[in-house]
Amino acid sequence: MADTSNTPAKPGRPKGSLDKVPRKKRADQQLIVNPGDNAKITLFNMKLMGLPPIDRGDREQVENRIIEYFEMCIDEDMKPGTAGLCLSLGITRQAWQMWGSGKHRPGYEDLVEKSRLVMESIMECYMLNGKINPVTGIFLMKSSFPGYRDQSEVIITSPTRPLGEVQDLDALAKKYLDNAYIADEDETRVESDPK
Repeated sequence: MADTSNTPAKPGRPKGSLDKVPRKKRADQQLIVNPGDNAKITLFNMKLMGLPPIDRGDREQVENRIIEYFEMCIDEDMKPGTAGLCLSLGITRQAWQMWGSGKHRPGYEDLVEKSRLVMESIMECYMLNGKINPVTGIFLMKSSFPGYRDQSEVIITSPTRPLGEVQDLDALAKKYLDNAYIADEDETRVESDPK
């Protein structure tokens, strides 16, 4: 049997020990799915898909549909999102992004920006009030709203004089030329025999 008397103790609590005060589980780390939640979410999205088409060239109809989407989210107690809004409009996410840039539907940029700000504000409130898992919130913020991203920036600069402040260029040339090997045209180098 091995002698364990000189073995240093591992940090932390002894194996099998119990908490004197029960630990509280964080609500934002628990995935809570109640019976019927999946059906409710699927039914909500089917309602979005079944909305009558609108003339997307008519700004007023688009604005009314955006308002209708947010009202449906309120009535059905659903979290609004970019995909759901696009589904209600009958467009793709890429089209929504182009609308926001003014490339596809000039004059719709403010509608897209206002809608994004509403959803961004809602997401921010969820995160600040512990209503959504922070990791999920961070992912959604980075994927749905401009300006949120992970960024590492490395800036490499060189001094204006990479060799430093050189006072005497002739001394510098001598320093490096003294160590340089310059072969004459007829001179050949003979490798020494490694044996």
